[in-house]
Amino acid sequence: MSVLAFPGRPGVCTLAAAVGRYLDQIPTATTRAISDDALARLIDVAGGAAPVADLMPENFAAVMQRWNGAAAAASSSRCPHSGGTRGLRCLD
Repeated sequence: MSVLAFPGRPGVCTLAAAVGRYLDQIPTATTRAISDDALARLIDVAGGAAPVADLMPENFAAVMQRWNGAAAAASSSRCPHSGGTRGLRCLD
């Protein structure tokens, strides 16, 4: 899997602008949609006008906490033998 960094530009870069440029670089529609959902949550938490340089770990943690809960629920629903939070049992 490739990792695309936020594009760097001189001056103040807002979160909304950085997210837009980042998403424009993702060629695969499904990957772009998943990233768009997570980054939209980050904009909701931190604000689209926030400078990227001012983002704090807490901003990312708030987004990931919500995403982790959704991922666990999706994993359990797709894996009937998961035993709840033990979704890795599907790999047996």
